[in-house]
Amino acid sequence: MPMYRYKRKIKSISKWFGKRPMRIFWTCSAVILAFWAANAFILKWHGYDLASRGQFGDQFGMINALFSGLAFAGIILSLYLQRRDLKLQRKDLKMQRMEMEMQRDEMKKSRGEFEQQNFNDVFFNLLRQQRELVVNGTASIYKLNEGSLSSRTNTRESGYPLFYKLVGEVERIHGALSLPSYYRWSEEWGSEEAREIANAQRKEQYADTTPKREYVQMTYIYVLYEIPKELWEAAQTMNPVSRARLAYSILFQKYNFVLSAYFRHLYHILIYINEQKSIDLASIDEGIENRKTLENEIEKKYANYVGYLQAQLSPQEMSLCLFNALNFPKAMDLIAEFDLLGNLDEDDLLGIKSNDIPKLRFKSRKNLIQKALDLAQHKGDGGLPALINP
Repeated sequence: MPMYRYKRKIKSISKWFGKRPMRIFWTCSAVILAFWAANAFILKWHGYDLASRGQFGDQFGMINALFSGLAFAGIILSLYLQRRDLKLQRKDLKMQRMEMEMQRDEMKKSRGEFEQQNFNDVFFNLLRQQRELVVNGTASIYKLNEGSLSSRTNTRESGYPLFYKLVGEVERIHGALSLPSYYRWSEEWGSEEAREIANAQRKEQYADTTPKREYVQMTYIYVLYEIPKELWEAAQTMNPVSRARLAYSILFQKYNFVLSAYFRHLYHILIYINEQKSIDLASIDEGIENRKTLENEIEKKYANYVGYLQAQLSPQEMSLCLFNALNFPKAMDLIAEFDLLGNLDEDDLLGIKSNDIPKLRFKSRKNLIQKALDLAQHKGDGGLPALINP
C-alpha cells in the first residue's frame, strides 16, 4: 500500500475514534473477548483435559506476573504523565491569569485616560461658558450726580466693566449703611429752602468735612435700593462681616438676574472638580504602599484645575464672590477648600480682615510694600525705600 494511502487510512481511523472516544473501549473489549473465546475453542479442539489445561496455564504464570508488573509500571507512568499535564495546565492557567490581569490593567489605564480626557473637555468647556456669562452680562447702573433727578445718569454696562461697577455699588450701599444718621433723599431737595436744611444737617453730622453733593448721592442710595430706616438701624450694630453681607444682599435683590446665574455656574465648576477628585481618591487601593503619595498627587492635580479657574477671575469678580459666599455656607466651604480667593486684597473688602473669616486668608498691599522695603534693605539697596517712602 502506498505511503500516502496508509497515512490517509490512519488519519481516517483516528478521526473515527476521535468523534466518539467510547469506540476505543468497545473495540478493545471486543478484541479481548474474541481472544478469550478463541483460547477455549483451541484448547478443546486439541483434546486437552482439565489437568492438562491447568499445566498449560501454569506455563504462563511468569508472563502474567510480567504483564502485572508492566501494568503497574503503566499506572505509575500514567500518574506521572497526569501530574506533568496538571503542572502544565496550572502553568497555562497562571499565564492566562497574568495575561488577563495585564489586559485588565490596560483597560483600566485606557478607561482612566478616557475619563481624564472627558473631564478636561467638560472642565474647559465650563470655563468658556463662565467667561461667556461675564461677557454677555448686561445691566444698568444708576447714579445721582446733583441734587435733582434730572442729573441722574443711567449707564448700560456689560462684561468686566459691569462687575467693576457692581463692586462700586456694594461700596456705595455699605457707605450709606455706615452713615451716622438716616436722611432719606427727596425731590424736595430741589428747592433752596430744602437744600439749606439738608446742608445744615450735613454740617452737624460731618462737621463740614463731607461735600454736599456726596452726601446727597449717598442718601439717594436709600431710595434707589429701597433701604428703610429699620434696616439702616440694624446695620449700625453689625460687625464688618455682617454689614458687608447685608450690603451685598441689598445689591443682589436688584441685580440677581446677572449675579445668580454667574455664581451658580461658578459653584457648579467647583463642585464638578471636587466630585472628580473624590472619585479619584476613592479609586486608590486601601493596602497600597504609596497611597499617601498618590493622594498628594491627586490633590495637587485638582488644585491646578482650580488655579486655571482662579486665573480667569478678575479682582472684582473675586470680591463679589466673597460677598456672595458670606450668604451661602456651602459655597464658602468650597471656596475655602480650594483657596479660590487667596489672591484677594483685604484693603478692598469693606473693612473685612483675614482674622474675621476663620476659613479664609487674604493678602494686603501694605504687606506687599513692606516686603519690598525689607527685600531692598536686605540687598543693601537704599534707593528703593527712599523712593517708596520719601
